[in-house]
Amino acid sequence: MQIENDIIRYLEAQSKIELSDSQRDECKNNLQNIVSFIDTLSELDTNGVQPLIQSFPIVNAFREDEVTPSVDRELLLSNAPNKKDGYFKVPKTVD
Repeated sequence: MQIENDIIRYLEAQSKIELSDSQRDECKNNLQNIVSFIDTLSELDTNGVQPLIQSFPIVNAFREDEVTPSVDRELLLSNAPNKKDGYFKVPKTVD
């Protein structure tokens, strides 16, 4: 596929940008290089190659639950502006 000036102008309009002539030429060359590289890749024989879904192995980071001591409730509530019956008291948000 050959990148033409019409394609560059179309992309320019879709992106809502204005390019100078030198920027258009640079963009055209860059896009042409990308398309040429893709054309090269399409020539490869990929029969029997499994599609790559994930590039890194996925490992679940599960861990065993461990019971650990918690912080003293009175210490946690000591700086609370409002508390009631050992809990934080907050304004009602749902009727």
